[in-house]
Amino acid sequence: MMNKLYRESFILHPALQWLIAAAVAIAYYLCCLPSFRLIGHFTVQILLSILFSLICTAGFFVLLPRSLTVIGKGLSLFLLGILAKTMFDQIVLQIQAGRLSWWQYTFFYDKPMIVSFVWAVGYVSLMLLRLSLPMKNSPPHFMSDYTRFFRDSTGVFLFFYVCVLIYCFILQREPGGEAGVNLVPFAMIAEYFQVSSASYENRFYFLGNLLCFFPFGFFLRVFRVKTDMVRIILIPLVCSVVIEAAQLLLNMGHFDIDDILMNAFGFYFGYFLSYLLDLARTKISAGEEQTIFALAEHN
Repeated sequence: MMNKLYRESFILHPALQWLIAAAVAIAYYLCCLPSFRLIGHFTVQILLSILFSLICTAGFFVLLPRSLTVIGKGLSLFLLGILAKTMFDQIVLQIQAGRLSWWQYTFFYDKPMIVSFVWAVGYVSLMLLRLSLPMKNSPPHFMSDYTRFFRDSTGVFLFFYVCVLIYCFILQREPGGEAGVNLVPFAMIAEYFQVSSASYENRFYFLGNLLCFFPFGFFLRVFRVKTDMVRIILIPLVCSVVIEAAQLLLNMGHFDIDDILMNAFGFYFGYFLSYLLDLARTKISAGEEQTIFALAEHN
């Protein structure tokens, strides 16, 4: 079945690959637009971004020859294009203001999250396909193409991820804003779920805090499989405490124990999910392969 779905052919010329990848990137950007225009409809935004990205990824995978290499480049161009457009919009706003000012709002929390969902659906769906594929029945070039896909899309995503963290924790927080301290565990989390407080912004804040360190934990284990358990426990707590303390000291936000707890939980979940995927691959391959994250293989 996989041999019929994955179109084997000679690998396309690099220039043609990048040209097709640019079209793929535009398609993924178009997947974001309906959600961008439905501000205030939390569930619909998430579901639409997932649905459109899934449709695009399935179509690209079946229709394009050696599609994994092109999709990897397309997902990378998609993220880089989003960053470039955000910077361009910001420069335009600064010029219109006639002076250099603090970061103007062009990319609120919901938009980077929607972009991340669109990217993640393409990335994860192909990763799960690789996870479930028996080694003996895989198409001849599938494994090597997957390695290129994983390497290309992962590297650019980590760059995008760092940029989003800088944006969320520094750029969009103007000094002199509201500051405060909450040391009561689950107080803010409970407020998120109260009917009177369950606003559109609160839902994105809650989901954002949960997912904020998820890639950190996931990719930490991908690149460093063996890490001391004490460090695994402490890393997200220390990083989150430093961020929260800096926000308070610079008068750029609250120091909230619930933010620390949610950040840490997201980190642990990402780390544990990476571990589970390795266990699953070991079982599916009957011990022939322990991971699908070996970046150096099939170069």
